[in-house]
Amino acid sequence: MSSIIWHFGVLLLLIPTEFCLCSPSSAYTLMYQESKKLRTYGNYHNTGLFHFPVQSEVNIMCMVFNQLVSDVKNCDAIDLTVAIHQGSFPVVNPDESSFPDNTYLRPSEVDQQSMKSNMTLVFDNPTPGYWFLGAYIKSDGNDRIKQEGLGKDCEYGIEVQMLSILEADITTLIDSALVEDSLDAARNATMFRYFVAPTIGSIKFMVSGCHVKRQDGKIDEACPLNITTRANALPMNVGSVYCNSSAVKDDGECQIDVQYPETKVWYYLLVEVSEPIPVNQSVIFNVTLQATVCQNNKYYTNYQAEGYSARTDVKMFKDIMDLYLYNVQYEVSSSDDLDTGGMQCPEVIQLESHDLSSIFNIAFYGTTGNGTNLYQFSFDKPLITSLEVRPFIDIGGTLKIYAGVFDTEMNSTDALSIKLCLHRNTLPPITDDGEIDCPSENILYLNNTDLEDTWFVPFPESGTWYISASAQCDDDEDEMDCEGDIFLTLDIHLIPCINDCGDYGTCHVGYDAGLSYAYCTCKNDYHGWGCTDDSEAWSRTYFLVQVLLLTLSNLFFIPSIILAIHRRFFPEAVVYFCTMFFSTFYHACDAGNFCIMDYNTHQYCDFYASFMAIFCTLLCMAKLPDSLKQTFTMLAVFGITVGVNYNRFSLWAALVPTVTALVIVIVSWSYQCRRLKACYPSKKLWLTRLLPGLCLAGIGFLLYALLEREDNYQYIHSIWHAFMAVGILFLLPTQTKKNDEHEFHMAELMDISTIHAELVENESPDY
Repeated sequence: MSSIIWHFGVLLLLIPTEFCLCSPSSAYTLMYQESKKLRTYGNYHNTGLFHFPVQSEVNIMCMVFNQLVSDVKNCDAIDLTVAIHQGSFPVVNPDESSFPDNTYLRPSEVDQQSMKSNMTLVFDNPTPGYWFLGAYIKSDGNDRIKQEGLGKDCEYGIEVQMLSILEADITTLIDSALVEDSLDAARNATMFRYFVAPTIGSIKFMVSGCHVKRQDGKIDEACPLNITTRANALPMNVGSVYCNSSAVKDDGECQIDVQYPETKVWYYLLVEVSEPIPVNQSVIFNVTLQATVCQNNKYYTNYQAEGYSARTDVKMFKDIMDLYLYNVQYEVSSSDDLDTGGMQCPEVIQLESHDLSSIFNIAFYGTTGNGTNLYQFSFDKPLITSLEVRPFIDIGGTLKIYAGVFDTEMNSTDALSIKLCLHRNTLPPITDDGEIDCPSENILYLNNTDLEDTWFVPFPESGTWYISASAQCDDDEDEMDCEGDIFLTLDIHLIPCINDCGDYGTCHVGYDAGLSYAYCTCKNDYHGWGCTDDSEAWSRTYFLVQVLLLTLSNLFFIPSIILAIHRRFFPEAVVYFCTMFFSTFYHACDAGNFCIMDYNTHQYCDFYASFMAIFCTLLCMAKLPDSLKQTFTMLAVFGITVGVNYNRFSLWAALVPTVTALVIVIVSWSYQCRRLKACYPSKKLWLTRLLPGLCLAGIGFLLYALLEREDNYQYIHSIWHAFMAVGILFLLPTQTKKNDEHEFHMAELMDISTIHAELVENESPDY
């Protein structure tokens, strides 16, 4: 972007203060984020990605977005789209295409918010960790293929700036320790926190001894308080417990009980007044935290074959289970066996990650070292597994979860259904009868018609993921049919793309400022995250017409190759053949996925051969000695190589060699005109060969540069092939016979007078 200065800005002076008010006890932290150039969205690779850490205990986070334009006077502001997600890259869907079946999507903090100039977003009590932002330009529906460098080039970017405000006044709680506190008109809320260790099974926040104390010393038994708790972030006033309710008054305590809390994080308790407090009154209360540890600290147990009773077909693979099977066991022990304050917690099978050969290729297996993915559970004992998704390393891929019933001890599976639940960072709630209480959007069902299925989680957030399974039985079936163990295959992998982008897409890995992610590029007008949306896909006939037009139109170069050989232009014949060959296979690869090399190599060879064909044809028209032609040809070889490698789509990559060759032709012809004192070439050649050839080439170039659109690409580009090939037939000069007096020795070629004589009268091609 020529006139945009990509820089780090001083943020504190730029963020409007009315958006970020805080108490005097709050502390400020400042983050900077550099700007990025944006592109029109075609696939996820066109998304500009930002990432920045959010600290713990942030009260308010303000984000300011500024649209940057390369030329403010000549370029209008456009709609930019921003998406924000905590923990991983945002999954965006600008064209609202469908996702592959069983794709698990999570809501984002900001889902594709449009902005035309500047925008400020404010987040209350954001979750700590890395936040990721994706920004792009949404397509305006104009499908004209614009050549770079032709017309007005407007470039757009976005600058992201952030201000965080920390809550500094937080009291740390200790297990079973009583903390006395008070609130009044000047201080109407207070915050507490407690760090949950991995062995904790439940925590209980209790507010007791609550009363209102008046200035005259009188006590009011009312408790006008609301309490709210939240894991890993400051509470959001959602799910508050009103401590002045009749239910609380009966037992004398206001409490929040959290079963199976998120571990290795801080839990926060917000205590605030539920109604304004008069100036002469205060609310006195005590806060206590009670944490209960899990008595069973084993995360898994190996399956023991002894005493195992099953049907004959189950016994056939008993030996395999001795090595590869887990048996989930967490029957509730008697009260005599429990330690004081302990509880029996669901046991979790921790899966280890095993990196395979390539990026985003990880397998998750059990931790016994046997590499198992076969598990045993029953109707009253659900299966719970956990795995870790690493920040930055794993979040750019797709989590693939395959579940299938391997076998059961049931007489029939007609009444069987399996409910799989996906939870992040917390265990799913489990009812007393062993059923998992899971939100509907997090559930994958396996039923008697299909006892296997696959789930996809694109861009999984970093952290601990829990995959659990519980069995259910049709109430109408005999109770005897709903007994016995179930053997479930749970195959979990991290893969780059969903189903490798299917038959009409290609999976790629993109990089942006150290961030890596996998994405699909779709073909044949297929759309969607996995190239599965065929609502606008080409028909088979349309597909064949496009491929055949773009490939067979290159056969127009065959007459040019034959003519070049006949006129003894052997190097040019090789160039024309390479142009025909590489263009044919490039379009076969691009449109029909018939590739003999990787796509980038096909594309490079096509552009390079085309530009060399233009340059060599024009150079043939110049009346120059062979030594100079060879020199100019070698310069073109290296120059075009650099241009095509730097930016093959830029119009300058074609114009520079074309204009250079035209200048050489004009200079050589001007010299001949001056020497002969007559028009060179003759008027007859101008009318019969040069003008038709130049018109064909000019019309082909104008069609290519100005009229190509997505919907007519195959027609216009095929005409471009034909016009350029036919134009060569008119522009390629005839070859004059070489005279003996013009054959020089090497020593004579180094003499300037010899070269001058060769310019005057040489064996070069002539019209």
